[in-house]
Amino acid sequence: MVNKLFLLISLTFLFNFAQKSEIDKMISEIPSVTKTSIIISDFSKDKIIYSRNIDKKIIPASIVKIFTAAMFLDLPNSENAFKTSIFISDSIFPNHQLNGNLIIVFRANPLFDEKEARSIVQAIKNLGIKEVRGKLIFDESYFDSDSAKIVHQKGEKDNLKVPPISALIYKRNRNPKFRFELHEFFKSEFAKNGIIFKENEIESKGKILISEIKPNVDEILAKMLKESDNFIAEIVLKICGTEFWGIPGENEKSISVRNLFLSKIGIEKNSIRLVDGSGISRHNQISAKSVFQLIEYLHSNSKKWERFVNFFSISGIDGTLKNRFLDSELKGKFKGKTGMLFATSALVGIFTSKNGDEILSIILFETDGNNSDKVNNLQEKLVEYFYKNY
Repeated sequence: MVNKLFLLISLTFLFNFAQKSEIDKMISEIPSVTKTSIIISDFSKDKIIYSRNIDKKIIPASIVKIFTAAMFLDLPNSENAFKTSIFISDSIFPNHQLNGNLIIVFRANPLFDEKEARSIVQAIKNLGIKEVRGKLIFDESYFDSDSAKIVHQKGEKDNLKVPPISALIYKRNRNPKFRFELHEFFKSEFAKNGIIFKENEIESKGKILISEIKPNVDEILAKMLKESDNFIAEIVLKICGTEFWGIPGENEKSISVRNLFLSKIGIEKNSIRLVDGSGISRHNQISAKSVFQLIEYLHSNSKKWERFVNFFSISGIDGTLKNRFLDSELKGKFKGKTGMLFATSALVGIFTSKNGDEILSIILFETDGNNSDKVNNLQEKLVEYFYKNY
């Protein structure tokens, strides 16, 4: 894949010299301190239209989330992630008494809130249970006890914080006492539905599955990419390590499986540096070439690519692109992902040119704090140029 990229760049230049000069002039208008890494590709003809500093490593911000989502979809059993399972540990007596414990196994559903909790209460009620002789047990063994985001670099202070990363998630874990909050909510809801817990110490003799909650995986990934949700991204990365290597999920497992994934798609180890799942660390480093290799890998599987594109924001319509391309012909026609941190701006996306070609644009900028608006505007100008002139 790497050799193919070099071949495309070295042998293919559909734009004439005058057009290339025009693009270079547009880019030269931003401050010279700005680092750039750009690839514009025609997927329809399998050709690179324009490239600039393709190996230059730049802080990608939330473009990291594209890597996280792609790795998740590459898992053989990704559809089983996020589910919550409800077990009982003994039989139900004719007098509506459960002679054991109620066990809820959490697998990091980032959307779990009161609605999901109430559905669990309803499942118990539907079994006719009115009394539980044992306890309500939360099983969080899916992840280890390390609730920090995947990698904290020494001496780094996050510009953006994420709540604790855990198998049990309730209301995005915003409340530091989220476990207690959920337990109290269950206690109240069970009481409202006439279900009493005796809280006796009863050893579980086994587990009988009675119900499962399976959230919509695509809804979670779309929320992660469209809204650039840092919390979900860190959860998804830890799930990747868990599903690939087995429970409990650990930071080292997630790092390991990501390295394997990057190697699989042909990205050289020294050409990229990823230290989290969301992109909030300034220690992340990627180039336009590494993003191109990832997108090309996704694009090679038409079914996977069609699914993935639906996770992207739509220009002028939703997500982080809601306020971009508002006065452009590209409103509603550009699907992509933005990346924004202080002095960093990235735009990766796909659109159909006026001539009907499928164009991929990867535009990464790293500048000083006074030029963010200028580089954002330039990104849109470049995309519009290729939309109209190619």
